[in-house]
Formats: sequence, structure tokens, C-alpha cells
Amino acid sequence: MKRKMLLCMCGMMLLCFGGCNNQENELNTHSQSHNENESTDETDRENEADSVRETESVSDTEQSISEMESEAITEQSVLSMGNAEELVEAILNSDYSDTELFQELYQQKIAQTDAPDFTGEWNRTNEVRGFDGLVSISGQDEEGFDFSGEFYYYSHSGVMEGRAYFVTDNLAVYQYENEFGDAENEEEFVAFVMTDDVMKIRTTGSSWELGFGMNVFADGEYTLGEPIYTNANILTETFSKEELAQIEQMLGAEWYEDYFVFTVEYGAITASDCVVNGEQKGVYYEAFLPTMGGYEFSMLISEDGSIYFYSESDLGWQTNVSEAIDFPSYELVEE
Repeated sequence: MKRKMLLCMCGMMLLCFGGCNNQENELNTHSQSHNENESTDETDRENEADSVRETESVSDTEQSISEMESEAITEQSVLSMGNAEELVEAILNSDYSDTELFQELYQQKIAQTDAPDFTGEWNRTNEVRGFDGLVSISGQDEEGFDFSGEFYYYSHSGVMEGRAYFVTDNLAVYQYENEFGDAENEEEFVAFVMTDDVMKIRTTGSSWELGFGMNVFADGEYTLGEPIYTNANILTETFSKEELAQIEQMLGAEWYEDYFVFTVEYGAITASDCVVNGEQKGVYYEAFLPTMGGYEFSMLISEDGSIYFYSESDLGWQTNVSEAIDFPSYELVEE
């Protein structure tokens, strides 16, 4: 056993003295290999870190997309659930070209158990005379109601009838198909909105696309009571009692009511300051009734009470000045 150990030690000494250079080279090689391995390990660790970061980035992106999809779903759910305030606000602020909104709402019609009573005879209100509208609603149930309407732009008119379906408890939509249109035309819609005691109507499409006469429209506010006309007092706001009495005496009672008053109250009138015959102050009036030819006149009233009237109707030239034979000269005063 001792001999074997001695031989082993001698062999190791020979290797030490005889192969010193080789051992040194091996040590250097081992050190270099160790450094390379450490470098490789560091690179691997960096690659792993980058991979983790990329994974986390993808995860964050997926989460962001998921959140966006969730928000979109939430918005869609709000519409599907019928958020009354938002839907009504969207309808009331829409214009006639916003067909997609009405179409989307119509597709989401749903029965309502707490809808207010739309039934009755509704008159368009807060408009000038001549823009009249009358809507009759009946047959209301949880799904919707039947309606028929007559709408006017002076002598032009339009009619419509059908069934509107609830989208929310105070919003119902009717789908109109233009029987005179072609296949490329969009479907049009009419929305009925109840706010307090007032019903509001909003439509898509032009008067022609809704089957109405020229310039006829259905949009506006409607009341179950007497309508309010914004120009209801136009006659007395434009003329004094004394002037109206003089005009009636000049034209005669029948022409005064059926022509003069009718044109002023149902049409349009303008008043402009002027100078008559280069001397007196006066007011020059022009009045006409749109869509109704013949209902128009010019009139001049000077500060001394002289009245000059002309129309292309059978009334022709009229005045309360006995010596006057023609409409006097006048010059408008620039403001």
C-alpha cells in the first residue's frame, strides 16, 4: 500500500516538473472556457429577461385590447339596454341625414310596461301659422302605438300613418318606406319622444323622401292643448288699432278679413321706414303668403295717416286719400 502511494507521488512530481507548461496552458484554457461560459450564461440571462419583457409587453397589449373591447361592449350594452337619457338626447340632437342612428334604434325595439300615454290629438306648437301639424295616436300597447299625421307648409301638405315601436319607455320609432323611391334610397324613420307633457317628433329624409309636398316637414313640438303660434299677434304688433280701422274701412269688411288679415297672419310681412314724396316720414310694408299666388300686397302709411295699398288681386289700387290717383313715390331709409 505504501509502495503504491509512493509511486503515485513520484508520478505526480514528474508530471508537475515535466508538464508544467501544459498544466499552465490547461489552466488558461480552463479559465478562458469558464469566462466564455459565464459570458454565455449572462447572454442567456439577458435573452431570458428580454423574452420575459416581451411576454409582459404582449400581455399588457392583450390586456389593453381587452379593455378597449370591454369599453366597446359596455357602450354597445348601454345602447342595447336602452339608456333613456342618452338615446333621447341623441335623437333630439340629430338631423334628418342621421339615418344610421334611427335605424340602429329601430332594430333594438323592445316592449315597455311603463311607457307614458301617447294617445290623443297632438298639435304642432311654437311655430308660425302655416306650419301646422296634427298627429292622432291610438291603439297603444306595450310594443308601441298607431298614428296618423297631417303636416303643412302653407298650402303644401303631407300625410303619414303607421305603427311606431318602443325603444325606451318614452321613445318610439317608426320605419317609413318610400313607395315612390327606388331600391337605392335609404329607409327613413320617424321618432316620437315624450318629455313631460310635450311630444317631440324627429325624422330622417327630405320632404320628398317622406312622401310630403315641397318644404313640408313633421319635426317639431306637439301639444294636446291649443297650439301656440309664434306670430299669433303679428297683426296688432305691426299695426295700431287706428290703422287697422282705417284699412278695414278702405278695403271693406270682407276683403279686409279674407285677404288682408289672412295674408298677414298666415304669411310673412316686412316693415321698413321710408320718406314719402320726399317730405313725410312713413312705413312701407310688403306681405305675401308663400305657396299661394295672389296673396301678396304692398302698402305705405305716411305719418299724416294717408294709406296707399296695391295688390295684383281684384283689389288692385286702394287708398284713403281722395285726391290720390297712384301709389306715391317713396325712398327707404337706410338703417
